[in-house]
Amino acid sequence: KHLRGKIGRQRRSVLLYIAALLHDIAKKETIVRHAGKTMCPGHEKLGGVKARRILERFDLTPKEIAFVADIVKYHGIGHRIPTQTFQEIQDAFGIFPRTLRHIALELTLLVYADTVGSYLKKTHLEEYRLRIRAYNAAMVEAFSGRAV
Repeated sequence: KHLRGKIGRQRRSVLLYIAALLHDIAKKETIVRHAGKTMCPGHEKLGGVKARRILERFDLTPKEIAFVADIVKYHGIGHRIPTQTFQEIQDAFGIFPRTLRHIALELTLLVYADTVGSYLKKTHLEEYRLRIRAYNAAMVEAFSGRAV
């Protein structure tokens, strides 16, 4: 029901889809390799700026553009959550509705999809399982109308 709601003229589900397509758009500009690891620090913030510039070329309202740009800009928050315990993840996701209420569910869904599509399952299976379990719980709470 939530994703059928609208921001401007567009359904939230359509805007989430656009954000998912654009969420890593700035990785190329921010990629660094250090000690055998590849990272893209700041790609979320730069991605939000790039997404906004791209979307301004289309027939979207300023509110729709801001919604998508915010999802892109903040999608890294979920990946920076401590992963020592299930409760830490749950507590961290509980912050979304208070600080990013307008995109809380969309961020949770994007972080979930991003994790499923990552190498985490191959490289850190226990962390992957912990995160997926926490994301599922957060989405169940969000969909049931309770706070995430």
